[in-house]
Amino acid sequence: MKVLTFFIAVLLVVFVSTEDQGAKDYLTQFGFHDKHHFSDADLTESVRHFQITFGLNPSGKVDKDTQALMNTPRCGRPDNEYYGDLNYNAYYQPKWNKKELTYYFDSYTNDIDRDDLIRETAKAFKYWSDVSSLSFRRVDRNGDIVIAFGAKSHRDDRRGTCRTSFDGKGKVLAHAFYPKDGRLHFDDDENFAITKWKFWATSYQWVAVHEIGHILGLSHDTQDKSAIMYPYYRGLFSKLKLGSSDIRRIQNLYGR
Repeated sequence: MKVLTFFIAVLLVVFVSTEDQGAKDYLTQFGFHDKHHFSDADLTESVRHFQITFGLNPSGKVDKDTQALMNTPRCGRPDNEYYGDLNYNAYYQPKWNKKELTYYFDSYTNDIDRDDLIRETAKAFKYWSDVSSLSFRRVDRNGDIVIAFGAKSHRDDRRGTCRTSFDGKGKVLAHAFYPKDGRLHFDDDENFAITKWKFWATSYQWVAVHEIGHILGLSHDTQDKSAIMYPYYRGLFSKLKLGSSDIRRIQNLYGR
């Protein structure tokens, strides 16, 4: 009996330790702590910061609701980006210095017919051009924006292998880089679709519109769940639209 009790206690310690490490990794990845090594007190404060940011009970503990949000598929860009002690999102606003941008595909996905993918991508760009002074045009090569699909360690023809690997199905769906980088990468381990009848799939258009927002210079909107720049996937295939904050922010950058 004592041996069994000891074995259960060891398993609980391992489980809690693994759970805490998972939370630390997550909070570091998405900008709620800027160090890879931190104490239990730091973890509590970082969890509380995450909870306050997303309107959860600020207990400082990874409770059921907090874990559920952490398990929700999302964009791979951090919600807070630090360079030393400087919060990049708060002090720097990247933008393109021109209004006419070009884009091209470096690679495609097998999930969606190529012609359909090209058409839906043009629609995704149109969400932003309809409310701003920007315009977008597809080219064969060497555009301002490169779109690529890849899994795990992935690459495009602009920068070669990306420094940020994807994590498999679920979790991170895609990531994009601020101006004037122009890279937009989709995780090809996901099942992307353009029709709601594929209920198990991820809406390509929702992810594309969101990531294009980053390409144009927008950071995440963690306050407004109706915003397309909210970091967590909301599963929209129809009635997709920009939120009022999305429109205001893009017009602040590029005008109407």
